Amino acid sequence: MAEPNKARVLIATDSYGGFLSAPEACARIAKGFGDQGFSTREHPMSDGGEGMLDAMQSHRELELHGVPLPGPLGAKTFATAGRDDGVWVIESAQAIGLHLCANDLRPGRASTDGFGQLMSDLARRAPGPMLVGLGGSATVDGGLGMAAAMGLTPLDADGRAIPSPWGATALTRVRRLVGPQPLADRVIHVLCDTRTPLAEAAAVFGPQKGVTESDIDPLTKALLAWSDVVNRWRQTQGLTAVSADITCGGAAGGLGFAIRGLLNGALLPGAHRFARMTGLRRALDKADAVIIGEGHLDQTSFQGKVAETVTRSARQAGIPVLALVGTATNTPAAPIGPDVIVEANTSDDRDKAFDAAVAGLADALNEALR
Repeated sequence: MAEPNKARVLIATDSYGGFLSAPEACARIAKGFGDQGFSTREHPMSDGGEGMLDAMQSHRELELHGVPLPGPLGAKTFATAGRDDGVWVIESAQAIGLHLCANDLRPGRASTDGFGQLMSDLARRAPGPMLVGLGGSATVDGGLGMAAAMGLTPLDADGRAIPSPWGATALTRVRRLVGPQPLADRVIHVLCDTRTPLAEAAAVFGPQKGVTESDIDPLTKALLAWSDVVNRWRQTQGLTAVSADITCGGAAGGLGFAIRGLLNGALLPGAHRFARMTGLRRALDKADAVIIGEGHLDQTSFQGKVAETVTRSARQAGIPVLALVGTATNTPAAPIGPDVIVEANTSDDRDKAFDAAVAGLADALNEALR
């Protein structure tokens, strides 16, 4: 065990909502620990949700590309994507993120068509595989908007094309899809921020996107009916059916299922794959302790997200896990959860509270190492 204040500390946090990106948080924590004599190394993490591009840029030099497109509610926005060694790196939240809606949550209208435009635009610019991060979306349209933006035509019960907006409300009217497979020449790997299947997307993530309790059941039925529509379309393309129970299918309000069903994308556990891509385990082997963090830590943080991935790897490396979070509720106890949790929710001044929490976490690590 390292001596106090001589420990090597790996800082592997996620982003803190709209407060700090993962790189910003890691840098700020590193400064606080460095001021107390610790040796620090920053390793920003992501599970594919909002902030993935920022985190990835900390590990690789990305060539950045901007794309103008409609946000989830149709307002013009500007999304950034990256390119690394011939691979497109795409963050869905750049196009359809919850943060683009401010306080105007309209799940019936919010659509993934901007995301479909983003992928189509990048495909026209250059060839190569696509690495897509899914999470943090304002949408629960099952990927209907993406399908329409990519040239597939959704039809209603009378065989008429369903016009924009292609949100959850329009999803209830879709009976058939026509058109060729989009991006058929692309290899698409998807980093998902949740393991949730399509059938649970409305109940698990709908409320934070504005879905009322009374709408959860009808929306769930609409998403499952949509999975039947997608599979009937796959049959016309000579493709086998995709189960509505597929892991990660509920990511980004069902967009995960659509990418698998319509684009033949591979759905992957986002935090685990990001950790492998960025050499997290190698970094942990050179550390005496690791710090995780995010805006709110709870049981869902240990269901395929960054907190679980880093904690599990740290246990294998035999080092303690400390968490610096905005708030924490119903967090699993160690060893599943962290050994120490410090919350930064004690002040209206978030900057002051965060820095105080960093100091408190450094003191806790010193005490643990004595």
